[in-house]
Amino acid sequence: MKIQLVQDPTPASTSHPVAERTRYSACPLCEGQSFATLKEVDGSQDPLMGPEVDPSWSWNGCETCGHIFVDGYLQESVLEQVRTRGALVPSSGAEFAAKRQAAAAVVHRISSMRGCIDGVWLDVGFGSGELLCTANEFGYDVVGLDMRESAVLHAPDLGFEAAVAPLEALEGKELYDVISLSNVLDQTVSPLETLKAACRLLRSGGVVFIATPNLDSRAWHQQETSGQNSEWSEIERTQLFSREHLYWAMRRVGLEPCDYMSSPSSPVGMEVCATLASDG
Repeated sequence: MKIQLVQDPTPASTSHPVAERTRYSACPLCEGQSFATLKEVDGSQDPLMGPEVDPSWSWNGCETCGHIFVDGYLQESVLEQVRTRGALVPSSGAEFAAKRQAAAAVVHRISSMRGCIDGVWLDVGFGSGELLCTANEFGYDVVGLDMRESAVLHAPDLGFEAAVAPLEALEGKELYDVISLSNVLDQTVSPLETLKAACRLLRSGGVVFIATPNLDSRAWHQQETSGQNSEWSEIERTQLFSREHLYWAMRRVGLEPCDYMSSPSSPVGMEVCATLASDG
């Protein structure tokens, strides 16, 4: 299984990274152009923060659909610098064992939905690789994408192929039986485009798995009340979803949510599985 990327005819930029954020002119979910500032945050405590980024930014609320998103996103050239401070390496020992157990629950859940434990699993933002290693242990062929070069460099040591690329860059000549996006959709500039790519690349009968914070959860509201909600101030985050908005976005592109549970690895997280609406 090879990862085939769409060829980008645009030559690489030689300009210096620009620290300013690119402002959204419209809501990334509904394209509404009326939104208000909801919250201003200080992200200076994020370990990925560096001198090339303003540590303060704001969150907007769309007055048309209610979606919440940052006032502006960082250019990829700046994010490349940010990610160098978050180099990822495979875990080992007790840490790997714990992550393997969490990953096994996800693989078992998705395999039960599909009724089989084979096919090709693509993990977007695979990080230190425990989910793909565990999926391979179950019997899947596995491949990964990650925007951190440090993660991709370790992929061959873990036994799978990987590329530094977003999901939207895949050509679509290869289709996947499972596409997982853990803490990815909330970091995209255009979540609808990411979901469209997942829909385009998913084989009939396949499953898309998404993990992201749920700002409508009781746990989220408790963190807000206590003033200890750090989810707002993660430097790479661009979107915040409620379950309702995530489902709406999925359905807009042809995915149908079919399973929901709270995340065992995040106190405010949700995990949602979806299939192609055409499969129903």
